[in-house]
Amino acid sequence: MKKNKIRIFICSLLIIGALLIFVNSCKKEEKAQIPEVVTSLVTNITSTTAIGGGYLINDGGSTITAKGVCWSNNQNPTIANSKTIDGTGKDLFISSITGLATSTTYYVRAYATNTAGTGYGSQETIITSAALSTLTTNELSDITSTSVKSGGNITNDGGAPILARGVCWSTTNNPTITSSKTLNGIGSGSFISLITELIPGKTYNFRAYATNSMGTAYGNLVNTTTPATLPEISTTKISDITSTTLKSGGQIINDGGSEITVCGVCWSTAHNPTISDSKTVNHQVYDYTFNRYVFKSSLTDLTLKANTTYYLRAYATNSAGTGYGAELTFTIYLNYPGSTVNDVDGNIYHTVRIGDQWWMAENLKTTKYRDGTNISNFKANSDWGNMFEPGYCWYNNDEKGYKDINGAIYNYWVNWNANFVCPEGWHVPSDAEWATLITYLGGEGVAGGKLKQAGTEQWLSPNYEATNESGFTAIPGGFRLLNGAFSGYGSTGRFWSSTKSEEFPIYNNWSRSLSYGYDDVFRDNSDMSYGMSIRCIKD
Repeated sequence: MKKNKIRIFICSLLIIGALLIFVNSCKKEEKAQIPEVVTSLVTNITSTTAIGGGYLINDGGSTITAKGVCWSNNQNPTIANSKTIDGTGKDLFISSITGLATSTTYYVRAYATNTAGTGYGSQETIITSAALSTLTTNELSDITSTSVKSGGNITNDGGAPILARGVCWSTTNNPTITSSKTLNGIGSGSFISLITELIPGKTYNFRAYATNSMGTAYGNLVNTTTPATLPEISTTKISDITSTTLKSGGQIINDGGSEITVCGVCWSTAHNPTISDSKTVNHQVYDYTFNRYVFKSSLTDLTLKANTTYYLRAYATNSAGTGYGAELTFTIYLNYPGSTVNDVDGNIYHTVRIGDQWWMAENLKTTKYRDGTNISNFKANSDWGNMFEPGYCWYNNDEKGYKDINGAIYNYWVNWNANFVCPEGWHVPSDAEWATLITYLGGEGVAGGKLKQAGTEQWLSPNYEATNESGFTAIPGGFRLLNGAFSGYGSTGRFWSSTKSEEFPIYNNWSRSLSYGYDDVFRDNSDMSYGMSIRCIKD
């Protein structure tokens, strides 16, 4: 009985002790409070991140089970919003805030959680900065030798207005806006760019770009090689024309973006000759004077029709095809082999057929009329100007130095003698006959070059445009003035016609003159006492 009482007593004590422990525990739980936490200043704010944190003033009498920062676009964010979890305990904590949107206002608070709940610090307000935009480059289209179409699509403006957009390009990798570029307005979204003034046969790289307040962003890189074009070429003026040869050539102004594989000149009796007609094949060389490639073409052993107009132009071929220069024309004026005429003095003259006319190819040098009558040789200056007196002289009164090449110089009065000064069957040409010759050779503006002897052996430099393609072989024999002075040798060739001036028929006559500095033929109203050369024409 006594043992049972003891057992009951002990059990009672144990129960009472357990109750006391439970009561004390409940009392402690009743004393726990929500933690007190301070929000640290938010720093290192970028377009998408920031650094925050906090520290605890009071854990509320209970263990801190979670702490960090929370944030939202709305004020007073809670842990139901975005948050960091930065451990437990009372230690200071630093929070890395990520995943923010650009140019956006956020509210940030530190938090700490214990058994009593979650406490929050004061609210910090931050605004994320803008970022570079995000964009893509359109694929290239409508590609030509000098242009291409592209563009871009700005999918994200980076949180700031797009101030400029377009496409930039270069022949090097990763072009920037310091390279060539288009300007295609402002704002986000898609845009189209037409890129022009490209060089044929070049490889170009392209990127779309977009600029906001944070700088310039670029899209993906695309590239293409522009197709080559036909070469651009000029034709060298024709020179040194004979009955079987001539010279020409060309300059490569632009190779079209592809290597020139062959070049030369081509010719035909039809307009616009091509390489399927007669042609030369020449090699180009670099000319540092013109800073471009040039080539020279010497046409030899030609088999051409006399008095027939031919068309010639330079050509150059690359991978795109054949380009041609400007078309030039030339005519071979052939005199028949051994065709000559003699004057009464025994002088022999070569002749040439030009169109339907036969001309002497040398200046007249007779000292007699065709009936054998002598023509007066006026040497003295005072004698030369005598009116109505037929006469001749040699340039500078030097027969030995000038007769064979230059011929004689005559005043007009020799034409008035009934015995005639030209050989039998020939005469001094009329003004109309001169006009026929000049018209046949292309007109007054170009015929002079076709009449003049080529080169500078007789003519002074530059002997402009002299080709002598007519075979007329005009030389600069000079002339004699009214006072007897000689002038113009080497620079001027002057020739009488038989036609009197309509304005002053008693004293003046029409003549033609050529100059070393022009390819024109000049029609002059000349005093009959002037001294000039005579070219006879066949009756």
